[in-house]
Amino acid sequence: MGENERIIELDDIDIKLELGGYTANILYLRFAPPSRIRNIGNHCHSGYELHFIPFGRGRLVAQGKRYAIEKDIFYLTGPGVYHEQTGDPEDPMAEYCLNFELIPTRSPLSGRKGAYVDEDARRIGETIQGLSFRIGGDCRESIGLFEKVLEEINGKSIAYYSIIRNHLFAIIADVARRCAADGRSSVLPPEKHARDRRRFIADLYVQDAWNTRNVRDCARRLGVGVRQTDRIFKEYYGMSFVEKLLSVRMDNARKILAETDSPIKVVAETVGYEDFGYFCRVFKKKVGMSPSGYRKASLPPE
Repeated sequence: MGENERIIELDDIDIKLELGGYTANILYLRFAPPSRIRNIGNHCHSGYELHFIPFGRGRLVAQGKRYAIEKDIFYLTGPGVYHEQTGDPEDPMAEYCLNFELIPTRSPLSGRKGAYVDEDARRIGETIQGLSFRIGGDCRESIGLFEKVLEEINGKSIAYYSIIRNHLFAIIADVARRCAADGRSSVLPPEKHARDRRRFIADLYVQDAWNTRNVRDCARRLGVGVRQTDRIFKEYYGMSFVEKLLSVRMDNARKILAETDSPIKVVAETVGYEDFGYFCRVFKKKVGMSPSGYRKASLPPE
C-alpha cells in the first residue's frame, strides 16, 4: 500500500473546541485515499462533516442536486443531509474529512471585557450552526492545515495536542469565514497593557544608546516620573537607568574596538561620549583596562 493509500484516523483523541456559545466536539478526522472513495453511497450523519479534496475529480449528489468535485473543492454537510460521492475512474480523488457535533453551551466569557476571541468564536459557531449544506473552492490553505495535523499525529512532538487543536479551529474558522454573510470581525482586539508598551519603549530607548540619552527624556517617553523610570529599569534589567545605559554603551564600545580599527576618539563619539577623556576613564573603570589595551588584547594571536 503506497503513501497515498494510507488511511489516517483521529478517532480516539478527545478534542473539543470552544466556539463562544457552542462547543465543537470533534468525532473523527480521516484522510481517505482514492481507492477508498471511488463510490460512497447515499448517507447522512448526525453531526457536521467537512470534506476537502486535495486532488482528483468526481461527482457529488447532495439535497437532490449534482455537483462537480475537483481539486481544492470543499463542501459541508449538516446533520441529516444525505449525500453521495462518485470518483472519476480516470482521475480518482482523495479526501480529508472532519466530522464534529456542535453543542450549545454557555460561555463564561460572554459580555466580559476583552472577550475578543470569544465573540468572534461565537460568530463561527453560529455561522456553522446555520448551515445545512455548502460547497466552495480554493481550500488549499485548509488542506495544508490537515496535512500539518497529520504530521503532528505521526510525530507526537512537544505540544502536538495543542497544535492539532489550533489547526482544527483554524479549519472550521476558515469555513465559517467563507460562509458568513459578512466575514469581517466587528470587534477590536484587547489593547496591550501599559506595562508591556513600556518594556518595548525602554528596550528601544537604550538600544539607541549612542545618541543623547537621559533619564528625564526616557521618563517622558514612558509616561511616568523619573523615580518610576528607575523602578521600571530595575524591574526589567536589574539595574538603574544610568547603569543600564552605561552597560549598553560599554558593550557597544567593546564590540567596535575589537572588530574595527576606528580611532578611539571616534569610538567614544559613536557610543555617545563627546568627552574623550571621560570615555576612557569610564571604560577603564567598567572593563578593567584602557580602550587601547582592550583593543590589543582582542587582536588574534600572530
